[in-house]
Amino acid sequence: MTTILLIEDEVALLDEIAANLGYAGFEIYKASSGEAGIALAHEYLPDLIVCDLMMPAMDGYGVLFEIRSHPMTMKIPFVFLTARTDRDSYREAMQRGADDYLTKPFTHNELLLAINARLDKKVAEDEEFRQQLLNIGDFADPEKRIFKAENIVSVVNELRYPVMAVLWANSLMRNYADSISKERRSAVINRVEASARQLLQAFDDLLLITQASSGELPLNPAVVNMEQFCREIIEEVQRLYADNYRITFRAHFDTEINADKKYLHHLINNLLTYALRHTRDGGEVVMLLHRQQDELVIKVRDQGVGVSEQEQQQWREALEDNASADSVDDLDKLGLSLAVIKYIVNAHRGTFRFETEAGNGTVFTVTLPVNRSHSNAAGNGAATTSPE
Repeated sequence: MTTILLIEDEVALLDEIAANLGYAGFEIYKASSGEAGIALAHEYLPDLIVCDLMMPAMDGYGVLFEIRSHPMTMKIPFVFLTARTDRDSYREAMQRGADDYLTKPFTHNELLLAINARLDKKVAEDEEFRQQLLNIGDFADPEKRIFKAENIVSVVNELRYPVMAVLWANSLMRNYADSISKERRSAVINRVEASARQLLQAFDDLLLITQASSGELPLNPAVVNMEQFCREIIEEVQRLYADNYRITFRAHFDTEINADKKYLHHLINNLLTYALRHTRDGGEVVMLLHRQQDELVIKVRDQGVGVSEQEQQQWREALEDNASADSVDDLDKLGLSLAVIKYIVNAHRGTFRFETEAGNGTVFTVTLPVNRSHSNAAGNGAATTSPE
């Protein structure tokens, strides 16, 4: 069901609009202040936001600024409601990033038309983008290419996210430079750096996928103190995401394992950043480290919305095929970040599984042998990558 977030300080009008849109088949979230609306937007990620422009404390422009300044919400269509009818107000709203502007008083049909027009436009834009990517895939030789056309959609979407974050950060600095505090300016700069690092990580993921698809993922095992190693990576990641999330780390043992440090860094970084990207704004990612007999156990839990039944089934299918390093199938079912984790775990002869619950997030669990020699080939048949 299509979800709409309504933000309106006049409670009677808020209830009336919510009731009418509910009868029209939409699922409605209501907020009577800008601050409450922003919190609901980050929690539920609605398909569209309808917001009053003139409100006490935080007005509609303040809400729009917050929505557009966060990568998880910046692409949500945004419609203003206002009593202002002059062209300058309309022009200002559109320049600041609104998608539509409806003047009061308005009829129920006028609101429905505006909402459906924005939703239809977003669907059309997304489909056009997808078709362009599929057309790119058609140029490759089906017998030789590593990725099929559908995989290109998955990969480019992962690359598109940090690029859009950088572009929006640039837009915020240009349009709101005079009103951004020193702390917010620092947060925006951190987000740009985090996005750039995410892009570099995605490029490394693509190179690793290419290696794994050819059956070669050479390991250079070394002794690694896991608690210290994890704390260093968490410190790197937390510095970039501190303005929106927190990471809690608990280590129940201090031990050393034999592993490839480069790939181990890649694995832990992917687990953390994937969890952060799927955690509600202001939420917490928890990482646990403990030993179970001769195995190291790494658990990472996010505070997201969980995984759909369809996506869970795709993940299970990919993870059950533990001897496979088929980039075409794995990218299609797991996406880039999780496919890379699977290959690294396989190369170290470990296990990779997940648990998820709607509304309560997802827990990823990786186990690695503490002391064992490893094969130099990704997808070795002895590897064990487990489903939920």
